[in-house]
Amino acid sequence: MTYKKTYKKVYLGNAIWKITAMYGVSTIVSTNGMKKQELDLEAKVIERFILKMKRERYLSFIQKEKTREKFIKDLSHVNFLNKDLFEEIEAGEHKLINEKIKKIGNLKDCYVISENKNIDGRRLDIESALRETLGADMGTLLIFGDAEIVYAEAEGINNRWISK
Repeated sequence: MTYKKTYKKVYLGNAIWKITAMYGVSTIVSTNGMKKQELDLEAKVIERFILKMKRERYLSFIQKEKTREKFIKDLSHVNFLNKDLFEEIEAGEHKLINEKIKKIGNLKDCYVISENKNIDGRRLDIESALRETLGADMGTLLIFGDAEIVYAEAEGINNRWISK
């Protein structure tokens, strides 16, 4: 089998995507290095769970790596969440999260958006994601399934929210 790598830039929506073909498998990657599937999931979370007045701004931020940092910085506060779609968690978040995700199926992992660079933009098994997130005092969103459930943790004590 020959090694072949080709690039082709395509324009989809407001983003520029690069199509990479290697060993006969094509992958679509945005110009900020994220796979299209991950960017689509982040966009879905923004469209569903973020206040309307911040949506367009955040959607534009996630298109480029440089501006995505602005979105990540805002995670440390929960003033961007549509609180009508969330309930505050005061204690027992680990148990509550596990109960909620069992309702949507047998999930093994979640997608992470976080100030913590070690886990940001990655898919982690659920236990690892919870271990890295709960009580870390860093802005983080854990996205379960196809954004059916979102867990948000921000800086400060008892600043934890889960989607209804």
